[in-house]
Amino acid sequence: MNKPTRLTGVDLFRGLAAFGVTVLHSRGGTTGAPDLVSSWLIISASFAVPFFLATSFYLSFNRFYSRGKLLNLGDRFQRLIIPYGFWSLIYVLSRIVKSLVLGNPQEAIGVIADPIAIIFMGASAVHLYFVPLLFFGSFSIKLIEFLENQKNQPSQKNRFLVLGVIISLILDMTLRFTNNSFRLGANVAFSGLTEQISWLSNDQVILRIFFVIIAWIIRCLPYVFIAAIVAKYDYYQNIISRKIPLIAGCSFLIFCVSTFGFLPINSMIPGGTSITEILQGYSSLILAIALSYLMKDNPIIQNLGACSFGIYLAHHLSIEIFEFIVKKISPGLLEPISATTILITAIFGFVTSWAIVNLCSRNQITSRLVL
Repeated sequence: MNKPTRLTGVDLFRGLAAFGVTVLHSRGGTTGAPDLVSSWLIISASFAVPFFLATSFYLSFNRFYSRGKLLNLGDRFQRLIIPYGFWSLIYVLSRIVKSLVLGNPQEAIGVIADPIAIIFMGASAVHLYFVPLLFFGSFSIKLIEFLENQKNQPSQKNRFLVLGVIISLILDMTLRFTNNSFRLGANVAFSGLTEQISWLSNDQVILRIFFVIIAWIIRCLPYVFIAAIVAKYDYYQNIISRKIPLIAGCSFLIFCVSTFGFLPINSMIPGGTSITEILQGYSSLILAIALSYLMKDNPIIQNLGACSFGIYLAHHLSIEIFEFIVKKISPGLLEPISATTILITAIFGFVTSWAIVNLCSRNQITSRLVL
């Protein structure tokens, strides 16, 4: 079966991942699941960020293997820095305004207490760290592109990719169980190392930024190596198209096992969350690619896929505005936290963000700002 010109299944899963992120950040986020149903709802949405990482790196390598197009880091920087800067400013201002409206001027001052984290680590909102993570993770793509353009034997290149997966996965797992991975909220990395070595400190600005960048690159390395393998074999061997039912079925099974903890990797293996996230990201991506062979082009799904990054960036503001207004009008309406209130909030945040991003995408200037 010929490969579709557009991966509609990937567009669909991009939309599902964007909705998953709104679920994760609705009604208290991952700490707000008081019962079994809401816990499973939160868990089912946990594939979102791994899927976005896997998809971004896969598409970069897909362009490389199919068209020989190299990743331009300058273009990627421009593509990410404008919406990142715009939304960072929006979230900082919204948090300041919210604090002042609620009569907490000290909290408003605290919003800008850590400008380094706001500028480099996406600290203006809980989800914006993904943008610099994606950019710095992309640096390792250049390493693999360089290798693939050398005159080595294909078998040597393939062994390098497999070895890269193993080594990078071990590195990421080691960082996680030694408390050296990036800590969201504190916006630091290598805390375990700085606690052991007195002259190393995250209070040193340059060192703090350097440690975070290294931790991000290490986190992305397994994704990048696996993306190269998947894109390479899918392009040259057409593996997915030749065994669609088998590939889709196995991917779905792996997704369920890794996501819902049927195989407790996280508790069995130190740093096992790294393996779990990789399995979630690539099982959902491969399932999406397989489904693309079976799905017809759909303008709504294509629009959803095109708007998914903008939805990711905008959703948190939509959720905060919705929860703020509801609490003012009817304080108990969204209480207690349950699967129902999480879904109500998430659906509002998702639909509102999609509508705003879709509207902004029709203008060249606003399109560059929001997505």
